[in-house]
Amino acid sequence: ILGDDNLLRKIKPICIRIVDTCLQEGSGGKGELVDGFDFTKNETVTEHIWWVQAEALVGYLNAYQLSSDAKYISAFESTWEFIKKYQKNSQYGEWHWFSKLDLHEKQQQYKAGFWKAPYHNGRAMMEVCDRFKKMAKKIDLDVA
Repeated sequence: ILGDDNLLRKIKPICIRIVDTCLQEGSGGKGELVDGFDFTKNETVTEHIWWVQAEALVGYLNAYQLSSDAKYISAFESTWEFIKKYQKNSQYGEWHWFSKLDLHEKQQQYKAGFWKAPYHNGRAMMEVCDRFKKMAKKIDLDVA
């Protein structure tokens, strides 16, 4: 975005290392990115929070655009499948704060509140669309 090739050369390997670390240490068993690690208990945080999944999509596409490595597209697809299956409410719209794996059916209705709004997922979806359009133009595809 800044058009600074020197800065990009410095930052690109750091960005790729961050995403590779997420893939190696933060990938869940269903395609999701885990939320965190509790060092006091020495265990992975098992909750699947909406914004983590949304931002993972953008991060994986960014890594693909920086590297052209197909593993990042695969990670994007796996996370998107997780979101569609466990996070997104296809019937009524919006994404749940927690995935269907985390809460009882009654608690899954929580989709907005003081800390939950469609910012992360809405922004991520717009970012994904924009990046796909840019990638399609690069290889001369019609995505309209």
